[in-house]
Amino acid sequence: MDALAEREPEVWAALVDALNRVEECYRDACHVEFTFESGALWLLQVRPGGFAGRAAVRVAVELVEEGVIDRREAVGRVSPDDLRGARAPRLDAPDVLARGIGASPGVATGRVATTPDGAVRMAADGPVVLVRPYTSPLDMHGLAAAAGVVTAVGGTTSHAAVVARSLGRPAVVGASDLGLPDGALITIDGTSGEIVAGRARTVATSDPHLDRLLGWADALR
Repeated sequence: MDALAEREPEVWAALVDALNRVEECYRDACHVEFTFESGALWLLQVRPGGFAGRAAVRVAVELVEEGVIDRREAVGRVSPDDLRGARAPRLDAPDVLARGIGASPGVATGRVATTPDGAVRMAADGPVVLVRPYTSPLDMHGLAAAAGVVTAVGGTTSHAAVVARSLGRPAVVGASDLGLPDGALITIDGTSGEIVAGRARTVATSDPHLDRLLGWADALR
């Protein structure tokens, strides 16, 4: 953005003004797509951010600090799922086996199951992590039985990600370089997208934005 300010100062000034008006209109952090041509700025698309977890908490608190919303509205904007995501523990492991996209927060340790039926069968003897190229509605019984989910393809709006969040299961998607046999023990971090071999240590997370929001919630209650 510094390059744009130096190269096209008039466009930059118009963009800053537009972004301020967008935030004032939506009263939220937004995704904004724009372009410019011959010194003229064009906004192509604007939509509310739709943030989750720690991001939702931080945006709500910072909007209060900027005077855009009040504390009561900030508390109301953060869902229980966002709080769960913000408070989820994180992996503390130096050796990462593979890395994907964190799609549902939390840490899960379990034996690898590469089929839904295998996940159901293996879950009778302990936690399993369902590892699939991708998931579909046909995999629901395996997703329900698993303590966590990993897919080789997909993003945060993929079937695996959406279902994992609805079930409260940690999920990592887009981990294309993961090749593990059934029964291998792994630990996944659904926030960072990290996957490690074996049972890894976890650490509690600290978030000053979350502490402030919870303080406001207590005061309002």
